[in-house]
Amino acid sequence: MTMQVGACEMTTAEEMALGCEAAQTDGVEPVDQPQAWDEPIPFFDSNLPGFPVDALPESIGKYVSALATSTQTPVDLAAMLSLAVMGAACAKKIVVEIKPGFVEPLNLYTITALPSGNRKSAVFKAMLEPIEAFEKAETKGIAPEIARGTTRYKVLEKSLVKAQEIAAKASDPAKRASLTAAAEDMAVELDSLRIPAYPQFLADDCSPESLASLLSTQHGRMALMSAEGDLFEIMGGRYSANKSPNLNVFLKGHSGDELRVNRIGRPPEYIHDPALTIGLAVQPEVIEGLAGKPGFRGKGLLARFLYSLPESRLGHRRADPPTIPGMTLAAYNQAITNLLALPMSVDSSGDVSAYVLRLDDCARETVLAFMEFLEPKLEPLGELGFISDWAGKLTGAIARIAALIHLAETADRDKPWDIPVADQILHRAIKIGEYLIPHAIAAFGTMGADPVVEATKRILSWIKREGLATFTKREAWQALRGRYSTAADMDPHLAFLVTQGYIREGQRPAAGPGRPSRVFEVNPNFGDIGDIG
Repeated sequence: MTMQVGACEMTTAEEMALGCEAAQTDGVEPVDQPQAWDEPIPFFDSNLPGFPVDALPESIGKYVSALATSTQTPVDLAAMLSLAVMGAACAKKIVVEIKPGFVEPLNLYTITALPSGNRKSAVFKAMLEPIEAFEKAETKGIAPEIARGTTRYKVLEKSLVKAQEIAAKASDPAKRASLTAAAEDMAVELDSLRIPAYPQFLADDCSPESLASLLSTQHGRMALMSAEGDLFEIMGGRYSANKSPNLNVFLKGHSGDELRVNRIGRPPEYIHDPALTIGLAVQPEVIEGLAGKPGFRGKGLLARFLYSLPESRLGHRRADPPTIPGMTLAAYNQAITNLLALPMSVDSSGDVSAYVLRLDDCARETVLAFMEFLEPKLEPLGELGFISDWAGKLTGAIARIAALIHLAETADRDKPWDIPVADQILHRAIKIGEYLIPHAIAAFGTMGADPVVEATKRILSWIKREGLATFTKREAWQALRGRYSTAADMDPHLAFLVTQGYIREGQRPAAGPGRPSRVFEVNPNFGDIGDIG
């Protein structure tokens, strides 16, 4: 089995780790054979794979398919949202341990790009329905406790004011000291009194400061779900006085790094292990140019998202598609409700201590094999060097997805976090990861595309002009040095050409003075420069 990434075929971790059996060699030295070339793909390939719905939990996968049919939308839209919905339902409650010292939270950032008119809002409404219903039920259930707590607070607040007035008026020093001590005790009691907030799981258009406040009142978790692209404008500084980017909460909300919330007139509050979920569906134009926004790529924001660029069904939709079967709808609602109902471990001080979900031995071997398989592809001229910042987070994303699949299928059992994640579930998550790779390549190619296209066109034009079958990096640098400050500046463009299958790295000379320059072989099938993308 192979995984297509750009124009490069990649052996999957399934092949390397199937059944947890390590590949064995028979001691026979391989004979070097010329490697066949595939046709290079355009830089921004539109022929991307569809979402593997069969990898999702059965009840969720069936609903995703039925919803896509009912709304005549690409199945990818509902499928990507299902990942975000499951992540929002489990965030802060459970973390997954990949190996000792390598733990991932379960919240996800997803983004699907579709042109206007693709009924994104209708799909969002349907996918979020069980979360909204659960929130309403929780609000109704906690309302009496909030009412009692509010009353206690107001009574104690007025009593404190009265006690302070009496203490201030006392003329006898000993009595004043006694009354002051009593007022101080009341002040401490009032400060320690915590009124629970009304539960809120979802938000959309809010400033980073408001989002941080929501996280602080909701045990450190929140989900931003929107069928618009306004969130990137907010991240870019829409609400800031100087219009500068404010990415702190979005960066830390994904990784779980401690977040500080400053409050006027009160000491700062610290949110331990914040868990922010983001599920977006935007128009393709929103994706374009994201890498050029200050800090978005450099600080790692864009590397945190899972991307999907499905093909629009506009012009191919049925006028009267079948509706969603009632049993399918009920099963989906129940599956998400079960996840939402999983308990959160909260101590007396209000701090959350997540349960730890572990992989079984076989699944752990598989994920380690996947990490070994992925690592060499992240070097600058590797198959994923063009998106190494994103691909470097792929193992963690796959582990998060595997944990969500596992919990969705075991949430009706007692303490599902004590049941290890099975190897077959990890393989299903890897299957989703395989889908995500070419979509990420396409998404990052779309972002700020012009500089990449023009630079790589110059390299291909030089190759064609010289009629080259092979070349070294040094030769390319000497021919194009007027375009690059240093030879290292060529690396991202050479890596992109490797990813797309126009060139591949060959064998360096074994002998010779100095460090040999990298050698590249040229795909003889790349055709006309005007056809590259």
